[in-house]
Amino acid sequence: MKAAAVTAVSMRLLAVFLGVHATAVAACAHGGSPEKNGARNGLDIAADRVRYRAGQPLTLTVRNSREDTVSFNPCTRTLETQRDGKWIAVPEPARICTMEAWMLSPGSTRAGPTELPADLRAGRYRLVLGFGVESAEPPAERLQARTPPFTVDR
Repeated sequence: MKAAAVTAVSMRLLAVFLGVHATAVAACAHGGSPEKNGARNGLDIAADRVRYRAGQPLTLTVRNSREDTVSFNPCTRTLETQRDGKWIAVPEPARICTMEAWMLSPGSTRAGPTELPADLRAGRYRLVLGFGVESAEPPAERLQARTPPFTVDR
């Protein structure tokens, strides 16, 4: 009986994780919604610097100001670039991430690694991170947060 419960919990976490990633990608393709960009939904993320080089690692710091626990994976972030005043998702077809959900309790902060593609052009960028929120009834709520813009140099 315990194995069935563990399997059910694992499947639910996987569903939340996959839903969060799909939501982040879909919202990025459409420019995202300004009301779900971070502080307005109690989730703040920031990159560790304001200037990077293509291919350089960076650290994302996530702060949960909500009253509930959220899940995320710093690897499954979406990179966006600003062109003509609009944010556009940058395709990363070779990007591979492990299937894991990092849990972040209310009032907590956690940092996680990611990296920028080596072939990035110089410009202005930001990262979008998707979050799952555990709720009593499925489907779990899905949220996003975006870093403040940063610069990439070649």
